[in-house]
Amino acid sequence: MKVAATGSSCSIAVSRAPEPGEIYWENFAIGNCNRTCRRILIIVPYLLMLCLSAAIITGVERLKLSYIQNHPDDTTFVLVVTILGSSMVAVLNICLNYVILYTTHFEMLKTKTMFIISELWKRVPTYLINNILIWFAIFGDEWSHWYQPGNLLESGFYLALSNLFLPNLLLVTNFLPFMYRKFCEPWVDTQSELNRLYEPPVMDMAEGYASLLRTAAIGLFFGPGLPIMYPITAVALIIMYWSWKYALVRCFRRPPAFSDEIAPFVRKWALGMCLGQSVAGSLLSLSLSLSLLLL
Repeated sequence: MKVAATGSSCSIAVSRAPEPGEIYWENFAIGNCNRTCRRILIIVPYLLMLCLSAAIITGVERLKLSYIQNHPDDTTFVLVVTILGSSMVAVLNICLNYVILYTTHFEMLKTKTMFIISELWKRVPTYLINNILIWFAIFGDEWSHWYQPGNLLESGFYLALSNLFLPNLLLVTNFLPFMYRKFCEPWVDTQSELNRLYEPPVMDMAEGYASLLRTAAIGLFFGPGLPIMYPITAVALIIMYWSWKYALVRCFRRPPAFSDEIAPFVRKWALGMCLGQSVAGSLLSLSLSLSLLLL
């Protein structure tokens, strides 16, 4: 654009205006400096919880590896610990989700789209670390044993199964909002507060997109070494689709109209996961070659 008074040119960035229903009008009083400070402050509890969950997963798996070295024939106990360790990841993810949700509210963002994207910036790395990266790091010094019972690929298999059932079951049964209502109900003082407590919960769009990326990532990263992960991932995505559709119709209130910024953000993460699959496939191929050489 050219300014008529001076004859100089300047560029203007134009974006679509957000829908009125997705604007947090009360947050416009918060300045950019204040909001930046809030974002810095919430990083601390988020990183502490993430490090705690990684430490729990690492501790359990390290104990399992030491038990395997001392009792190589006790496959039943190793299998039970592997299943419990994989299921524990889903529970840790749920706890971290609540930390992310409440700390993101502290940012006082201007629109619900900004809120969703800010949540995705935290949830997607959390899922990738807890479900993918930490497992490759734990078993990193066991390259030649990744295909053995209790090691990386068996843990990945049960990670996929726990991701297939537990999150979708909690979503369809609306279990967590139900427990929240039962917990808060004795502390309600007025009928209006009780009515608000029993209103349908808001659909968590960030959790939907992050769960989609998590499910795809588990299949992409573990699939090169365990091909059965691909049909499991396909089934998981089908179940996820119908679970979220049922929850949207039966459990959640109608979501607001978001802007078109969320889908490109998710596509960039999906592209990065496809590139990460190449690295994981190379590592798994190398592990298979080492296993065959040691036979």
